[in-house]
Amino acid sequence: MDEGAAPNQRGLRVTSKVMKNLGYGGYVLFGSGAHPMVAEILSVHSSKYRQKDLGMGGVHGGIFMFRDVFARIYIPFAYGTVKLDPFTLTDLTKNQLAWLAIRPADYQSFLDQFSDTMYFAGTPRSYKRPPDTALELFWLAAVQLQAAAATLSAAFDFRGAIQSALIGAERSLG
Repeated sequence: MDEGAAPNQRGLRVTSKVMKNLGYGGYVLFGSGAHPMVAEILSVHSSKYRQKDLGMGGVHGGIFMFRDVFARIYIPFAYGTVKLDPFTLTDLTKNQLAWLAIRPADYQSFLDQFSDTMYFAGTPRSYKRPPDTALELFWLAAVQLQAAAATLSAAFDFRGAIQSALIGAERSLG
């Protein structure tokens, strides 16, 4: 199926087609609440490739800063109607989540940032295509901002993300 696509792009297409052929409707593909059959299908698919063949990094996500640490926010791929719990779609620990829950301003900030990330990264809608010159700048900005987010959410000195974030912001305004 779709031999022209890279292996890391085929997994979603194969999974969707197999789920449809098996008669499944609305289901979550990744993250909290993912359908167990999806894991089986992806396991068979991934057994045909090396790990590096399937790697694609984060597709949709964001960063939330809480008490001087950066936490990832995950936006799952889902089809149909699904229920999302923002507090299971982050890499904050249970203790950090409990701490967040007793701090109303930080709690609301997390929900606001999750909602914004979900709206921009996970909500399908139609936009008028920007001019090609602007689109190129947006893609360059996205690359820089993804690098900054990856740096912030991993074990690196956060100051290393500042240049990527600034370049990304400059490109998006460019």
